[in-house]
Amino acid sequence: MYFFIISVGTCVGILLLLLWNGRRVNQWMSELKRRRSFKALSREKHRKNLDQDTRDAQEIQEKILLESLDKHRNTEYGLKYSFRDVEDVSSFQKKHPLTRHNDYTDSLLRTSQGEENILVQGRPSVLVATAGTSGNQTAVPISNESATERILQGAAVYLEVINNAFPGALEKVFKFTFPPSIHHSDAGIPIIPYPSTLSANFMKDLYSPAVPVHPTMSYHEILYTQLLFSLRDPDLSMLETNFFWFLRYVFSTCEDCWESLVTDIQKGRLSSELKVPLETRKQIEDMLVPDASRAAELHAQFQKGFHGIAKRLWPKLQVVLAVESGGSDLDRQILQDSACQSIPLYSPTYCAAEGLCGVNLWPKEEIPQYVLCLRSVFFEFIPVDMSEQEQPSTLCIQDVSADKAYELVITSRDGLYRYRLGDVLQVTGFNNQSPIVKFLYRSILWGF
Repeated sequence: MYFFIISVGTCVGILLLLLWNGRRVNQWMSELKRRRSFKALSREKHRKNLDQDTRDAQEIQEKILLESLDKHRNTEYGLKYSFRDVEDVSSFQKKHPLTRHNDYTDSLLRTSQGEENILVQGRPSVLVATAGTSGNQTAVPISNESATERILQGAAVYLEVINNAFPGALEKVFKFTFPPSIHHSDAGIPIIPYPSTLSANFMKDLYSPAVPVHPTMSYHEILYTQLLFSLRDPDLSMLETNFFWFLRYVFSTCEDCWESLVTDIQKGRLSSELKVPLETRKQIEDMLVPDASRAAELHAQFQKGFHGIAKRLWPKLQVVLAVESGGSDLDRQILQDSACQSIPLYSPTYCAAEGLCGVNLWPKEEIPQYVLCLRSVFFEFIPVDMSEQEQPSTLCIQDVSADKAYELVITSRDGLYRYRLGDVLQVTGFNNQSPIVKFLYRSILWGF
């Protein structure tokens, strides 16, 4: 009997020790991954690759265009426009007209319904929902090759930029986001939202542990819970959201709910006013510990008002990451003048569902500017005084001039050709041979 009791006790002890050591091993492995990531970032490999590309901008652009046309030459669209006969940029421009969103309505619909070889070779493995700023939201194909280029020229570059400009900023990163609503087309092709989750796995080791979420939770309940966990940690070094308008929503919710949030942190619980399913509530509350000291700190800071609140809540905060979309410059400016005073607001990429266009190498500058990513899409430019024409002449990257405004045209790797994206940009300078641009406005003629 005693032997049995001792054996059971020993087994329980060993099990607890293994569980404890398992958690420690997971923590060590996670930290090892982070350290390896930081070591890789410090080499600035992808930033250097981008700089090298900009020295051969014209050649790389023509190469990307011809490779894309060759890949899709046997599609219905490629046969219609004789892609196999295109020898250079000039012949492509002569054979193919400028296009708008409505030119692809039927082809995109057929592609989403499972028809193969329409715009792209075969059947796309995934579609990306456009932002729908024209009122014509749809989904465009994206290939694995294109997704990889978005990561290598986008996320990989701007993480190196952050690591260099803000040492230590990537140590503790909290991302405010809603779980992506992934659905499927009639043919079963996954449709992921824009901004997509393409780089989620690439960056997951940098983020704080994910907060449990249940499908029935409202956006308010999800954001409240994320705020609760972010406020508990005074050592956050970087905040991230998808867009600046969403960041305004984060601080607006914080201002409306700060008293309840402080109480929850003090008591180590989740407010009973939130209609969170019991199992998910238990998962969340198991991660919480009463912290009266932190609650008192937060209460004192909230009492002082919300101007400059971000730096007062998180003294180690170095930078806030969010993408500036069309028209969101006002959101960024309001944040800079209020909650995020004295904190750099960094828009890392100029990107659309249709393709990655540019990456921002100057995170401390107030107005975002982007070096064009030459391996992502093929760029053309319409002088702004010609943009009301249906088929104006276009310029390539080697033909544009600094300080002039242009409407952007792209040919993507994934079935959009000489596509008028609708954005009007100003060329502010050059990084070697590649233009540096800033967003001005979206054309009112977009999509028609």
